[in-house]
Amino acid sequence: MNKYLIDKKEIEMKKYIRLSVYWAGDIKSVVLSHKEWKAIMEGEKLSTGGEGYYYEGEKYTDIWEFSGGMDGNIEVYYDDGGTGFSGKLSDEEVSKEFL
Repeated sequence: MNKYLIDKKEIEMKKYIRLSVYWAGDIKSVVLSHKEWKAIMEGEKLSTGGEGYYYEGEKYTDIWEFSGGMDGNIEVYYDDGGTGFSGKLSDEEVSKEFL
């Protein structure tokens, strides 16, 4: 089985998906609706805010940008413009959890 395939029935039964990546000593996550996930899988561009995180006592916002579907790009920025993660949505460094 192709490791990039995700069971469509599993997706349809769940309402949300949490994507997570690791950088700066911690895991950063974003929760997407089924509608947003479907749009991403269809290759649409999407930009959305993540769950936020704290670093050295300060709160930061993480911005997630998607383009090109499962084999497309994912970029995660923090609010001062720096890039925290850059890769492919299909990378093993991107964990996917259906909620």
